[in-house]
Amino acid sequence: MMELQRFALAAIKRRLTPTSIADELFAGTGWIYDEVLAVLMEYTKSNWEEIKVTRSRSEERRVGKECP
Repeated sequence: MMELQRFALAAIKRRLTPTSIADELFAGTGWIYDEVLAVLMEYTKSNWEEIKVTRSRSEERRVGKECP
């Protein structure tokens, strides 16, 4: 793996949160690059208990727009 690829994967790992993971999984990048998908899936498996009770960022934005 090239240095730039390692740097990019490390940056992706650092920014993942239970709130951001759903958006990251469905953004498309993970489905194009196997290494990115592996990072996303590992994070999801390791943090599933917290993720499953958390709203995604896009869901929070949608709910926020519905409130007066």
